[in-house]
Amino acid sequence: MLEEAGMKKRSSKLVGMGILFVLHLLFFTSTVGSQAVDYEKRIDAYTIYGKGVYLYPDGSWEYSGIPGVFDVERNNVGRLEEVSIEDLLPAEVTSIYDGDTLTVSIALPPPGILKEDRIRLLGINTPELKTGGWPEFYAIEAKDFTTSMVKGKAVYLAFESKWRDSFGRLLCYLYLEGELPLNIQLLRKGYARVYRPAKSHFHDQFLGLEAEARKEGIGIWQENRGKPIILYIHNNALEEYVEIANNSEKVTDLSGWRLRDAIGNEIIIPAGAVIPAGETLRIYSGKNGIESPPESFYPTRINIWNNSGDSAMLFDNRGRLVSEYEY
Repeated sequence: MLEEAGMKKRSSKLVGMGILFVLHLLFFTSTVGSQAVDYEKRIDAYTIYGKGVYLYPDGSWEYSGIPGVFDVERNNVGRLEEVSIEDLLPAEVTSIYDGDTLTVSIALPPPGILKEDRIRLLGINTPELKTGGWPEFYAIEAKDFTTSMVKGKAVYLAFESKWRDSFGRLLCYLYLEGELPLNIQLLRKGYARVYRPAKSHFHDQFLGLEAEARKEGIGIWQENRGKPIILYIHNNALEEYVEIANNSEKVTDLSGWRLRDAIGNEIIIPAGAVIPAGETLRIYSGKNGIESPPESFYPTRINIWNNSGDSAMLFDNRGRLVSEYEY
């Protein structure tokens, strides 16, 4: 967290110039509508001690008089539910694309944020609706749940140091009055899984919530109750692995089981690959993987999983298909 005592203010002349520039930015932000904005060149706006402030590259600051961007990393928040909505950026949901993607209207947007902006919930991933194709399992239910939670209600947004993804969407934690954050609720009720390609600030907390939903076999996990499943494939050429979760209530021995990709390449899981109930295990492959990582196995140096997309099937030692995964 930034300490107020440690901050230095500019000279009165520089502050005056800064205020004029801020007013110019606020006017520009309110008039750009949906036009493209160069976010990198704008002044950062953060909430500190419940007040909006502008931070300058030299470390100086000044109060903005409007709600700022509350950064959970900068404010050293331990758990997502510890945040007070009084510190957050208020917004109103105008449309819902799917379970984790929405459009919001913001009355007083800080610089770098539009009056109407699309947001993507941080740290989680709900099933895709797939425009023009069949929706993924539980995608409609996830969207319906999100709609029931946010429709007609005020919402409050918290951020991390990276505001936007590669699609230009704001990356947010979404809060509601008197409710747990929507990110948490989607995980706890089985409408979402943890987003693994990039770890959020609350990644470990989210993994625990996902494990509880898997164990209960609710939502997206209901079809996988009581058996091992392919949870995630990390397909980076520098380090690739398949993460397998044991959804049963007993220890499962994967010795001799096989993983097969879309064109028939196979990995034979070595002896000793045992997963306790409710736990996960990683099967590494490729030339650049980790040497002897904990709770994982490294049976092959051949790269198996395509970066552009692939599918995987998990077979037990009797050749029966147990789980499938596609990315």
